[in-house]
Amino acid sequence: MYFQSKEEDAYSFYIVDEDRKGYKKSISLTECEAAKKDVFVQFDTFQEGVDVVNINYEWIECHLEPLPKEEVLSKLHQNYEYVGYRPYCGRIEVRQNNLSGFVDIFGNEVIPIKYKSVLPFVKEMSIVSLSEGKYGLIDVNGKEIIPCKYDNVTIFESGFARIEKGNYWAVVDENLNIIIPFNQEYQCIENFKYGLAIAKKGTKWGVVNTHGDVIVPFKYYEIENFKKGIARVRLKSRLYGYINTEGEEIILPIYEYIGLFEKDVAVFWEGKKRGLIDRTSTIVAEAIYDEISGFFIDNNLIVRIDKKYGIISNTGRIVLPVQFEDLKILISTYNTLKESGLDVHNFSMN
Repeated sequence: MYFQSKEEDAYSFYIVDEDRKGYKKSISLTECEAAKKDVFVQFDTFQEGVDVVNINYEWIECHLEPLPKEEVLSKLHQNYEYVGYRPYCGRIEVRQNNLSGFVDIFGNEVIPIKYKSVLPFVKEMSIVSLSEGKYGLIDVNGKEIIPCKYDNVTIFESGFARIEKGNYWAVVDENLNIIIPFNQEYQCIENFKYGLAIAKKGTKWGVVNTHGDVIVPFKYYEIENFKKGIARVRLKSRLYGYINTEGEEIILPIYEYIGLFEKDVAVFWEGKKRGLIDRTSTIVAEAIYDEISGFFIDNNLIVRIDKKYGIISNTGRIVLPVQFEDLKILISTYNTLKESGLDVHNFSMN
């Protein structure tokens, strides 16, 4: 059976039990698309295809899809040149005379075999083509959502889909109202998140909202996806900073490099030296270190100056001074002091 989590960022799995009969309380995984390895899986409370699934001891609400019976699959293979190996949203692709359509798990043709190409259904939508290079969108019953006349289309995400024509992208809502027209000349528009989409115009990137208003001007040469309300940006001069969802530069793009935020701080570079900065643009540790590790010990980071190591906190406090030449001794000392309850802040090798 196939099941896919309703959680947006969760994994999807494909599961087949040995006899293909009924559901089981627990089942061995024979194929796992996301993890590429065996995981513990357990089912519970089946109700009209909606279930709760335990994946690696974490319960996730899922939607289950049974596989076609063997006799149905056998008949499909007799009648069609190609049969998809599993259902997506209850639909299996079939192909005849180089054209594609869809059948349900009982073998009934529900979407006519007339498309040059089709993609598997995602969120009950499939991107299809009637003629070479022109694409549209249909639902699981074959109803046209977006006509097959665009150079490229996407499925609807957060109530919006993107369409491409003549190297420019536009955005439509679920009623096919054009929210962002082609004449804005965007070469790329990404998915909306936080009600915002990163877009490219010419060689520069900016951010637009769901009304088509420009929230962040097109002046950056790179804008990464928003995470927890902020996004890293880069100017042509290869200087980095951060913006928020209001388009404000919360950290001015004046740094040679800024890493991703973790534990409320990010590593920044000044020349060959490294320091720490927080989300308010406050420098919590001056750029005096040759290296700051990307791995936290509690809320602390290992730092290096020349060939000696120490530990600082995510607030810049010196936990262990930069006096250790051996990393193993540094970590062992930290663990010993922590377990003994001593104040590591006041510890010194002198």
